Amino acid sequence: MPKLSELINIGATNKPADIEMLMELERQRLNISIDEESVHGKNESDINYKRLKTDFLNYTGRELDREGLFTLKLLSMEHDQILPTMGGLLLAGTDADLFEFAKIKCARFKGNDMVEFIDQKEFTGPLYSQIENVINFAKIYIPKAGKIVGIQRVDRFAIPLEAVREAIVNAVVHRDYSISGSDIKFAVFDNRIEITSPGTLPRSLEIDDIIAGRSEIRNRVIARFFREINFIEQWGTGIQKILSLCRENGQKKPEFKESGLFFKVVLFMAKKRDKLTETSQKTSQKTSQETSQKTSQKIFSLLHQNNRLTIKELADSLSISDRAVKNNLKILKESEKLIRVGPDKGGFWQVKE
Repeated sequence: MPKLSELINIGATNKPADIEMLMELERQRLNISIDEESVHGKNESDINYKRLKTDFLNYTGRELDREGLFTLKLLSMEHDQILPTMGGLLLAGTDADLFEFAKIKCARFKGNDMVEFIDQKEFTGPLYSQIENVINFAKIYIPKAGKIVGIQRVDRFAIPLEAVREAIVNAVVHRDYSISGSDIKFAVFDNRIEITSPGTLPRSLEIDDIIAGRSEIRNRVIARFFREINFIEQWGTGIQKILSLCRENGQKKPEFKESGLFFKVVLFMAKKRDKLTETSQKTSQKTSQETSQKTSQKIFSLLHQNNRLTIKELADSLSISDRAVKNNLKILKESEKLIRVGPDKGGFWQVKE
């Protein structure tokens, strides 16, 4: 039986379905995932250890030594020869064209269909850096909804960024890297986000299973590395976390779909004026009205004691602006509690009991 890397090389002269079947049988025989397979024709120098070491330190606060490359199965030893694994090259390869299909294409569409682009980006390189780039793209094009907390406005995204990150991480970890020529798609519409990745669920799992928390790791090297850098908290919790975050944000329940050789996650935008925002706005309006009423009462009381006080004197006495005094005097005049007698200079206020 030829090795997986050899099968990949002969794929051009055989039917893709036959090659995939042979590859899957070989992986099952060896009990390995596709990203654990050694890649022949490559060597240790094809791993960008310097960048990987720096990034690993930034994410974890820990040093990644050369032995760690073997522990994480980014490198393998085969017949006294050091070879990079497919996972190692996907995470830290120096040749960007080796797995050219392992990228994420992002697009912002106008409206709710794919007729017109507003923007599009394509991200390659280490898988973890692709995820960070997609999140930055999402921050630009996911609208924000505001709410008032105390006296401050707090903006939140129409889809929680944590849910978006979980969906992207899941797509990268669980996609089928044996399907060449296909990449992950991240599409932003007016009313939703769609994340589409190559590969259906493993045969042992149904959509109801993953919603319930069951998981089967397709790419062990990538999953293990992502857990080391804290992109994954616990196995099998990603989908449940997405559901929980969207539920807490008051959104429509996400959808999970299989179509052909692809798996799709759909996250729906929260409405611009959700219940929480409306409640916060009403609370803010009520607080503002109560504050204004108290200020008017204080001005009325001061003028009752001295009806010749000027706007400047009232403002200084209450530590408010002249504009605020004028606004409250207008309210008092409209309610017929005050009547101005004479000109602005030399006149006085007639205060009604």
